[in-house]
Amino acid sequence: MKAKITTLSILVLGLFLAFSVVAQPPQTPITIQADTVVTCPGPGVHVMVPIIVKNWIADDSIQAFDLILKFDTNAVKYVAIHDINTDVTALGSFIQNSIGDQWLGTWFTLSFGAPANDTLCVLEFEYKQNWSALTWDLTQVNFYDFFFNPFPTIWENGLIGLTGPFITTQPITTTAPSGTNTSFTVGGTNITAYQWQSSIDGVTYADLSDGGFYSDVTTATLNLSNVNPSIDGTYYRSKTTGPCGDQYSYGAQLLVVSTTPITTTIGTTTYCAGTITVPVLVTDFYDVQNFTLVMDYNTGTTNNLTYANYQNLAVAGSLIVDTSIPNKLKLTYNGSAQSNFGNGTLVELVFSATVGTTGFNWDLSQSEYLTAANSPHFVNFVNANFIIGSLPSSSGIPSGQSNVCSSTLPITYTVAPNSSFLSYVWTLEPPDAGLLTANNNSVAVTFDPTFTGTATLFIYGVNSCGNGPLLGKFITVHIPTDLTITAFDSVCLHAAPVVLTGAAPSGGTYSGPGVYSNSFIADSVGVGTTTITYTYSNLYNCVSTISAPITVNSLPTVSFTIQPYTAICYYNPNFFLGGGDPAGGVYSGAGVNAGIFTPGIGLVGSQNITYTVTGENGCTASAVQTLIVGLCTGVENQSENLSVNVQPNPNNGLFEINVANLTDEATISIFNELGQQVYTEKLSPAAGTNLKLDLSNEPRGMYFLMLNCNGNIQTDKIILK
Repeated sequence: MKAKITTLSILVLGLFLAFSVVAQPPQTPITIQADTVVTCPGPGVHVMVPIIVKNWIADDSIQAFDLILKFDTNAVKYVAIHDINTDVTALGSFIQNSIGDQWLGTWFTLSFGAPANDTLCVLEFEYKQNWSALTWDLTQVNFYDFFFNPFPTIWENGLIGLTGPFITTQPITTTAPSGTNTSFTVGGTNITAYQWQSSIDGVTYADLSDGGFYSDVTTATLNLSNVNPSIDGTYYRSKTTGPCGDQYSYGAQLLVVSTTPITTTIGTTTYCAGTITVPVLVTDFYDVQNFTLVMDYNTGTTNNLTYANYQNLAVAGSLIVDTSIPNKLKLTYNGSAQSNFGNGTLVELVFSATVGTTGFNWDLSQSEYLTAANSPHFVNFVNANFIIGSLPSSSGIPSGQSNVCSSTLPITYTVAPNSSFLSYVWTLEPPDAGLLTANNNSVAVTFDPTFTGTATLFIYGVNSCGNGPLLGKFITVHIPTDLTITAFDSVCLHAAPVVLTGAAPSGGTYSGPGVYSNSFIADSVGVGTTTITYTYSNLYNCVSTISAPITVNSLPTVSFTIQPYTAICYYNPNFFLGGGDPAGGVYSGAGVNAGIFTPGIGLVGSQNITYTVTGENGCTASAVQTLIVGLCTGVENQSENLSVNVQPNPNNGLFEINVANLTDEATISIFNELGQQVYTEKLSPAAGTNLKLDLSNEPRGMYFLMLNCNGNIQTDKIILK
């Protein structure tokens, strides 16, 4: 309506300007005032507000004006306009209306003039309560001159108010933590008394008295002490008393919240691919009737989660899930009453999950917990990151021996280490095949010595998602080879090393005291019995052992003093040897036969005679004495008529031997110092025999010449130099 009036006034003014002369500039600004009116409230009370204009004269050449006056519809209601200035209506067209909290007036004229008095019009309002300012809208009000220029104007606001009481400061809604103190305050003028009131619904109020939560209920400030959720959402207002009676302030609400924040977290952040259940955990969930939880998921680089539904809501009421925005959930809960669930799983969210990592973040701009009075709680939301894993991969077949021997020695098997495994599980089938000592990716198997046949070693990896594939290694368990051994013959002390034999199968190793390189040395252990062990390892490293004793016997004690001679001539007759102890031994040596020593030219020199005794245990011991066999050249010839002469003696090898008075055949022989014959020749009988002897090829030294004629022997020394 206002826009149309203004457009019309401009159009008419434009036409008028086309036929008018230029107006003089104004001397004084026009003043327009909305008057101030005071009254007391009551049923059907109406007030008249004059609109007063001053300093408007004809010379101002005012052609139009627009008026917009604003008021508070809670306090007053526009009814009508009265007493419009007759000069204004006579000079032009005046149009007015009311829309909402505004009164609008527009005037235009084709002639110049001014009202005869100061009152432009009177506005009638129905008074309801409190007071209302009457305010000009300076963005749209104006007086216009002949050229349609805004004319300088002073705009004075007005007031419709009470004689009293006037409330200028209203109580405001307050949020207070449980257990704390708070207050509500009202302020104004012409107030002679206060009475605070409370209401559950904000409609029906009752007077308060001091006591319990409340104090100072008849003052401008209502004080509340140690508030708790039982008065959460209560409305409070003040009834003020003044000259006009009672006026009521606005109702303000008390919102009581817990001082301990409700903490909301995600219970588990490690899952396995597939359908997963995500618990929403809360602590200190008290005095909650409604909540809104908004969360973003799949905040990583991949969309690992797909929402399916929710389950196991822990509180009574309805839950609405909004999934209209991708990767965002909005849970809206409306309870039938306040819940004091406390701590635990509030609700479980079900997702379909694939392998990967993703984030889970709360939208703090929308998430909240509310009391029955819609008081917001303090909250603490904790974001989370999800790890979606899979079952363990294959551990691989264990590496190690496939053919083993049952033994008390452990055998190690391994698989490649895998950092994704939390643990490794090793088992042996059948269980009685042996014992396992596991160490992560390796295991030591000690096979039972009595077990033979095929065993299977199984392995699988374990992670948070479960068990990996089961893999096994077949192991054939063999038994050691049966061994035999032949008893060892006893040996004598000081015996030569005995090569050990007699164990089967061959190819093993002998060991024990006195055994070196499979030979037994009696002197290294001494007299007594010891044990020889034979160790054999077959193709499967199955080790067998067998043992047998071996005895080292002592030697008899032997002494020998040669009898009856210690020195003889080579030509002496033979004789029995004696002097050995104990009796029953055997004499031996050069020239000895059956205990008889037979001298001879070949035995000239020192001869060792050995006396050997064999004890009852079969061991022998000996003693040695030396018998001297000499040439005995100082003995006279047996034939005085036989003469031997050697010339020259000594010489370089050419000797001349002259034998005289030789009546029978004779033999001449030459021996070296070792008794070895180096020359012999037979001689015929003659009154004198000359023999040329060449020994120049023989080594230098002493030689013996022996002439034997019918047993008559003559000797002599010759020297070869």
